[in-house]
Amino acid sequence: MAEVRIFSYLPNPRVWKAVIAARIGGVDLEVRGAAGGELVDWLWDFDARPLSEVSAEARAAAERIGRIGFKGRKLYKTDAFLVAQPFGTVPAAFSGDGQVGIFESNSIMRAVAR
Repeated sequence: MAEVRIFSYLPNPRVWKAVIAARIGGVDLEVRGAAGGELVDWLWDFDARPLSEVSAEARAAAERIGRIGFKGRKLYKTDAFLVAQPFGTVPAAFSGDGQVGIFESNSIMRAVAR
């Protein structure tokens, strides 16, 4: 299992700095995501994955209405994601066990570098 997992739209230049820091520091980093417009078809969570892999019950429990870049569109964010990511945005990073969330790309890069 990776030491750090990042969920984001891809490609995302903001994530590159964390990827570079991970390569230099020998940190096992996993990046998950899809093109920006495709994230509406993903479950936003530590275990982010396409909705095709998520049960109907889990989808219903995670349904939210997007703001900012996804304003007015249905998004699927778990309660755990929103606890770990107070702004509910991407990029979102997590410790390898999913217990610690890190938001904002510079904070993610610094956590990876440390």
